[in-house]
Amino acid sequence: MGSRWRRGVNRRDRICVVFVHGLFSSPRTWKRFEWTIRTDPDLSGMTTVLRFQYSSPFFLASFSRRIPTFSDIADNLGSWLRLNIPEGQKVFLVTHSQGGIVVQTFLSRVLRGEDQYDLSKIIHLLMYACPNAGSRIALGLRRWLLRSHPQEWLHRRMQPDVPAIETLEDNCPFSITACGGATDGVAPNVDATYPFRNRETVPGDHKSIIRPRGPDDESYLLFKRLVRQAWSSAGERDVPLAAPVVAAAGVPSLEGAEQVSIRPPWPQREVTDLEGRAEEVEAILAGNAKVCVLAGLGGVGKTRVALEVAYRMRNQREVWWINTSGLHTAMQQLGLRLGIPKSALIEATSTRNVPDVIWHALETYERPWLLVFDDADNADVLAAGAEPVANGRGWLRAPATENGRVIVISHDRNEATWGHWCQVRPINPLSEDDGIAMLTKIVGQSLAGTREDARLLSKALGGLPLALWCAARYIKNSYDHPTGAERTFTAYRRDLESRLTAVPGSAPLDQQLGLDLVHEVFKISMEALAKAGMPQAGPFLKVLACMNASAIPYPVGIATRLAHADLFDGHPTPEIDKIVQRLKDVGLVSLDAIGGQRSGLGKYVTQTVSMHPAVHLVLRDDRDVTTRQHAYYGFALRMLEEALGESDPDQSEDRALWRLVAPHVVQITNTVVGKLPGDQDLIRKALRLARRTSRYFIAAGLLSPANEFLPRLIDHCSSYGFSPDDREIMELRHEHGRMLIEIGQPEVAETRLRELIADRVRVLGENDRDTWASRHKLAKAILVQNDRWQEAEELLWGILEAEDALDPHHTDSMVVKHSLARAILAQDGSRAALAEKMCQEILRQWDPEGISPLNEVLFVRGTLVRALHAQGRIDDAKREAEATLARNEERLDEVHAMALTFAYIAVLLELHKFDMAYEQAKSLLARRARVLGDRHADTLRTRKLRDDIRRLLHGDE
Repeated sequence: MGSRWRRGVNRRDRICVVFVHGLFSSPRTWKRFEWTIRTDPDLSGMTTVLRFQYSSPFFLASFSRRIPTFSDIADNLGSWLRLNIPEGQKVFLVTHSQGGIVVQTFLSRVLRGEDQYDLSKIIHLLMYACPNAGSRIALGLRRWLLRSHPQEWLHRRMQPDVPAIETLEDNCPFSITACGGATDGVAPNVDATYPFRNRETVPGDHKSIIRPRGPDDESYLLFKRLVRQAWSSAGERDVPLAAPVVAAAGVPSLEGAEQVSIRPPWPQREVTDLEGRAEEVEAILAGNAKVCVLAGLGGVGKTRVALEVAYRMRNQREVWWINTSGLHTAMQQLGLRLGIPKSALIEATSTRNVPDVIWHALETYERPWLLVFDDADNADVLAAGAEPVANGRGWLRAPATENGRVIVISHDRNEATWGHWCQVRPINPLSEDDGIAMLTKIVGQSLAGTREDARLLSKALGGLPLALWCAARYIKNSYDHPTGAERTFTAYRRDLESRLTAVPGSAPLDQQLGLDLVHEVFKISMEALAKAGMPQAGPFLKVLACMNASAIPYPVGIATRLAHADLFDGHPTPEIDKIVQRLKDVGLVSLDAIGGQRSGLGKYVTQTVSMHPAVHLVLRDDRDVTTRQHAYYGFALRMLEEALGESDPDQSEDRALWRLVAPHVVQITNTVVGKLPGDQDLIRKALRLARRTSRYFIAAGLLSPANEFLPRLIDHCSSYGFSPDDREIMELRHEHGRMLIEIGQPEVAETRLRELIADRVRVLGENDRDTWASRHKLAKAILVQNDRWQEAEELLWGILEAEDALDPHHTDSMVVKHSLARAILAQDGSRAALAEKMCQEILRQWDPEGISPLNEVLFVRGTLVRALHAQGRIDDAKREAEATLARNEERLDEVHAMALTFAYIAVLLELHKFDMAYEQAKSLLARRARVLGDRHADTLRTRKLRDDIRRLLHGDE
């Protein structure tokens, strides 16, 4: 290895760069920075890199241990420096975030005489993003959840452990540089550089500032300049020239392998219990699969299962744990452990056949072994070349001997990714019982509610262990540190469910529910998809999160029509089918095949996609969604429009599709009008879709949703930039009038419709078709009011004349003619023959074969039955009713089918078929109560009819 360095520069002469990580972090945070140093020929000859590690967990489950304070860590740092830095070697300290506070505490203790370290060994301190005035990120959450966490408490207060930093610079025998990120929202630049004299600002946020993308990154160039200055000033040496690099470009040097741990993370077993995974662990231990891929959604507990399996095997097998984020270096360390000479590894690195050399050593290793690949979300990293990982010739291979076993931890559950020689074992969310056990174990039995309360919360969180853990810790903290707002399982679940229906952005997720960690895990999943060549997957998943939590229908092959460059950041038009399949592979969504004529969803829609509830919850308030709402909600509306196509909300054959789409239209419309009042084009599109959806609600008898949805949009239209005279609002007013008739408020409907007609005449004119349509609805409102049938008839004759003049065969003309037939039939039985004739004319046009599924046809046939009955043609009425009901057996819950059934019961009574009539009345009452509600006028009429028939049958009063 000495050949790598410039002659005259030995290892002792190099500067020792010591990295110190931040809060809730680990030495791994420096891997990209360290890799950049080791591959930079200008620095590799003058530096040795070490990483100081200290404990900074989120919390400790063990009561026998505690989280160390800054003073504890500072003491440890002094001891560590004395043990690990050779005598005479200079130290260049580099810190991130809280790491700067750790070093400042250490320096203060030395200056006060509480530590005997020789500060002359240190030649520079460079602090990146140090929160000298306290971190501002998620302050409310941290104060609530982490009030007993000593590091976080001091992170905000900076004393008494942390000294007065204003005097530190004057008393230390070396220079200090404070560097802030220009876009850092955690430790803003003004806080990160105060009060030091040497202040620097570089591009980047709190994380990216120490993750250089290459040797030209500004944060790295600052470090490089300071190191070269320190080298030059330490002994007045010349900066060495670039040394030749033996390793192939892009491959870390073997030097780093000597300092990488491949020991399993055993301490994690002490932090979290293994809940509900006994069967999975036993099955893996008992199985004979040489390569087992544990696959599932982020936060589902794959790593914990793998760790338990490894722990159970530790006495029979040697266990090595490889994190793929530092794969090459970790595998080189494995090679050294296997006894491969360094020279052989260096030679293998230069010829790019390190995987072959290491796997040869594995196959000949004398002891049984277990190799675990963690964080393999992008399977390509294990391929080690152009071939796919499924070919088994990269870093991941099937052991040829019985000595070896391999476990891979990944989001990817697609068996084609891994190959037939791998056993893919999905790790699914916890069962309800296991979810209950996890919640009650952390919170305390019965402390926050009953088992049923815990079960409902577990179900609401989709059984995701990480989400359950976060929720349980949040609830537990409310009891451990009471502020008058102790939480229960039920209260937490209600907050959770309210967020799924509330307008996104109503309140920060982390400050209400403590699920910010879940969000971070899902962000990692999306980043892995981007690295795997699907950068559009993340934005598309967030589009789905903009919708309702129910299943979302989508038409296959819509990529070209849905191209949306501002959403996908200039990436090629996404192939949505492939994206959805990939999201399914990694567990973020599930798919259900539907479609085809058999399901009644039309020929265009073939699938529904559903998000895991935790994914949906945390992504609804994603920062990218809230900053680019037009792009996200515009794309979501286009998806729904494409799914609906030309489907008619009034027709029963399209109801299955509308049943799926309607909740999403309501969700998006409420969000758009509430959050984007200035985006008129987007609101107009949402309102048009809202009108069609309200028609579906009314036609399907779902009057409660319509009654909640429409008035809010109409009454508050001025808040989102519209007026009652705008065409889109008048269309909603028209549907609202129709809805009021259906819910049994014809008088209110009449008033609203007269107001609407006056506005439509003023804005659109007397003879506009929309004006006549509202007049028709007014006639219907009058028609259903007792003793006003003649008034309705007169109005309908005028409307029919106008409609015939526009187009006698238009659908609207036929609908008006039917209303007229109903008005005639209601007034005088002697005119029933005229009503029958009008119904027959309509049916000859709309249903000449007698098989039409049109909803209005069903309505007309019900009127026809009543007209035949009124003429005394009982047998004809019975045949018509029974034939129509038989053809529409699957539609008996629809409003017009129920009206026809009511007319059929009257026919049966006329024929003295009382038993049949009673059974029909009981069945009809159950349907009307379920669809219309117990207090609807039609339900009350049906209940009275059933009771009358029962008295007729049994004579009871």
